Amino acid sequence: MCFIDMDGYTIENDIDAQILRETEEYKADKFARDSLINEKEYKNFLKSINTSNIERKDIINFSEKIGINPCILAGRLKFDNNKYNDIILNSFNVKLEF
Repeated sequence: MCFIDMDGYTIENDIDAQILRETEEYKADKFARDSLINEKEYKNFLKSINTSNIERKDIINFSEKIGINPCILAGRLKFDNNKYNDIILNSFNVKLEF
């Protein structure tokens, strides 16, 4: 079975479809990351701190500089560095109750 999706890609089978979805997901994730935090500024920020021992003040200062909530930056640092159990980064967690 072969079909063409809305963007004109020819998809030969389920494996091709999965690869396309993953590629599109990656592009969407990157767009979202770069829309919230400029890639160049983020890389400069990472060079200026010790990523193995991130300090709360660094997150707050950089967040204020670029005009985002520190929770967004903390989430990005968790994701990029696989630090989901970091005490400092988790101190920025927000819990919403409805």
